[in-house]
Amino acid sequence: MSFYGRQYSCNPRAIYEGLSQLKLDFEYVWVVRSNDLPIPGKFKSCRYRSLKYYYYLFTSRFVIINTGLANDMVFRKRQIVIETWHGGGCYKKVGIGKNYSNDFDRWLLKKRSGRLSYFISSSRYFTKKTIRDFYAYDGDVLEIGMPRNDLLFDKEECKKRNLTVRKKLGLDNDEKVVLYAPTYRDLGHEYDELDWDLLKPAFQKMFNGKKVILAYRGHHKEKKKAVKGVLDLSSYHDMQDLLAMADVLITDYSSSIWDFSLTLKPCFLFIPDYEDYNRERGFDVLPKKWGFPYAMSNKELLDKIDSFDKEDFIKEMKKHQEKLGSFENGTATKRVIDLILEKMNEA
Repeated sequence: MSFYGRQYSCNPRAIYEGLSQLKLDFEYVWVVRSNDLPIPGKFKSCRYRSLKYYYYLFTSRFVIINTGLANDMVFRKRQIVIETWHGGGCYKKVGIGKNYSNDFDRWLLKKRSGRLSYFISSSRYFTKKTIRDFYAYDGDVLEIGMPRNDLLFDKEECKKRNLTVRKKLGLDNDEKVVLYAPTYRDLGHEYDELDWDLLKPAFQKMFNGKKVILAYRGHHKEKKKAVKGVLDLSSYHDMQDLLAMADVLITDYSSSIWDFSLTLKPCFLFIPDYEDYNRERGFDVLPKKWGFPYAMSNKELLDKIDSFDKEDFIKEMKKHQEKLGSFENGTATKRVIDLILEKMNEA
């Protein structure tokens, strides 16, 4: 189940496709909210919180998710529940780490996390701060990196995914794509928009005059629409496809920066609401220490684009990954599958 049945994406997708390639005698069940999820292969489906959903939830040998457990997700003792989560690195505060969390939140999260069998981690820092502190989980941690990021280590598969996405979107292979993907503002405050007209010439200069396509992907919980002249990818299911395709990422406090840092492609942070976000939700480590070029206004972002130094950026990204103690190496999916097969043999 990916995002409570909203998408075919992320770590559950990577694990499912890895298992499917092995042609095992398994029955796969996907939780969905609509019938248009682009799920390949042979599988069954059930609507989120339908009777079939509860039947499969309570009887499946393995349950693989990428979001926290809901209150009605309870399991038998011999079931294996793998929390893959949907972000890496360690940036904004989550779980009970949020500035507005309270004692009830802490009690509830502790109760929910106790139902998990394994929690996947992308780095040593993620294990310590996000899993142990912010999600109050004291069980087994798989320190293997995120399965969805294996794609970014496979140059051939990444190239193939890039070409497939461009063909689907009607983009030429030599066009440069700048993707803007802001995170979800759970407290709903307003913030300045990107000035596309101001920034586009700077990116054209960065890419020596090549045609630049500006694209927008809103968070699945957001209702904002892209502006005229900007390719709206908000309904595209899997962010990893878009990261494989994009030449530049602009975001803010989204953990997609962790994934994109593995590609060593340019990434800029546009954070005009930094003060509000820090006061209301908070950061574990302040953005200025993440190593990405960041800006609090369109003019400042323009300056960061004009002065971008690729070699310095690559050094900063490698330093960032090393500082957090990255576990990413392109083998996470295989290691999850090995665990599943091992547990099957114990059944």
